[in-house]
Amino acid sequence: MVRFWKAATAAALLRANDDDRHKTYTIIEDFIQTSDDWVESVLLWFDDEPRIGYQWFLHRVHKYFGIHPEEWAGVADGKAFVPLIASESAGNPESDWTVDDACRMLSTMPHHELADIVDVLSEDEAYLFWAIALNERPPITRGHMLRAVARLSEYDVGTMRRACAYAPFLEVLERSLRGDLLVESPMVPGTHIKPTPRYQRWSRVTLPFPTTYYEVIRRPRGYLHFTGTHAILFSRAGDILDEWESDHLSAIYEVEYDEEGDRDAIAVQDTLYADGVAVWKESYCSRRDSSQSITTVSEMRELVSALDDGDILRLIDDVPYYNEDFLGGYQMTRHPLCFPLLVTNARRVQDRIGVRLAALDGYTPVQLAEVWMPDDVANAMRTHPNFGERIDDTWGRIDDAGCIIQTAALGIRSWERHYHLTDPEILGVDTTLGFSDTVQLSEVLEVFME
Repeated sequence: MVRFWKAATAAALLRANDDDRHKTYTIIEDFIQTSDDWVESVLLWFDDEPRIGYQWFLHRVHKYFGIHPEEWAGVADGKAFVPLIASESAGNPESDWTVDDACRMLSTMPHHELADIVDVLSEDEAYLFWAIALNERPPITRGHMLRAVARLSEYDVGTMRRACAYAPFLEVLERSLRGDLLVESPMVPGTHIKPTPRYQRWSRVTLPFPTTYYEVIRRPRGYLHFTGTHAILFSRAGDILDEWESDHLSAIYEVEYDEEGDRDAIAVQDTLYADGVAVWKESYCSRRDSSQSITTVSEMRELVSALDDGDILRLIDDVPYYNEDFLGGYQMTRHPLCFPLLVTNARRVQDRIGVRLAALDGYTPVQLAEVWMPDDVANAMRTHPNFGERIDDTWGRIDDAGCIIQTAALGIRSWERHYHLTDPEILGVDTTLGFSDTVQLSEVLEVFME
């Protein structure tokens, strides 16, 4: 059983050497090699469930410090909060807590007082504890953690990043060191494709490919599976939209479907798997009965200008359905500065709904905005069967629901690996998209840097 002080000490070393990548990787390597239960500590470092907010302290400072909350707030104003509150534990010896004890405490914060933490933990332990409780960034980024573990494993960083599409981050770390990392997830009829291909935003004045094939998407796309006994219609997010008996040969198709549930309106757009053959590995043109292409920028501009709000123009090369990084091509909309962002957290305050929106860095959400929903969008979220019931009066994680919000912005600000969109405007919930459709952080930065 891992002592909490060990996890806290390693985290403190990582913070102290944050600007020295070689030293950072060496710290991780030493920690893994000298600790049989390193997984528990890493799991704690990357715990990203928001536990408490600033208000938790205001209800407890009078009892602990003997001052009014307003006075204490004045002392804390403008200071980095986690090191400030952790310094109250300076001089304390290391506690006898285990990592499990820390997790139990984090899960029951409303029932505890400041003294239960401040008077018990050492300063390094307190720093890690409060950083987790307040959902501060971990002592090392996921990307650097992957690089550090890759130095100890037989897999390269790219392979490990791709594996994060199939398995949770911590499982990827463990399997990499054991040598049994899942490096592919075959398409199997009846099982939702994971991950679905992503289409990066195209905002340049040139074509992405010499001969660029295109599709104009005006209706939701999903996947129709035939298992030999049943037909199953999946959304891109993996929800089962419809199912019926069918003796059609085993197959998987990308299809357009009708949101009203009309089966006759389902239209096949691409063949991915047919009777045991992985057709998705073949080129774009060979998978389809017909295709449309453009070879000039003027043609592309004409297509974009003809798009209606909500339409998507996909730009595709004559290659397999997606590459080893699960990239299927590029896409454009009428709103060049509109992005599909993932809702990672949500809360309800009376009739209003607040959300935290993120882009993806690989498969890791990176927060870009915290906003209040317009009334119509809030109502769409509140009544949605997949995530409406999960929204309550405290910040809760719903990123696993794959809720995508189309968001426009004028720019982006960044500081110390934190990002914030300038004047984000919520355009609506897009129920036709899922987790893999979230825009990549690199795409957002590229658009605004241009």
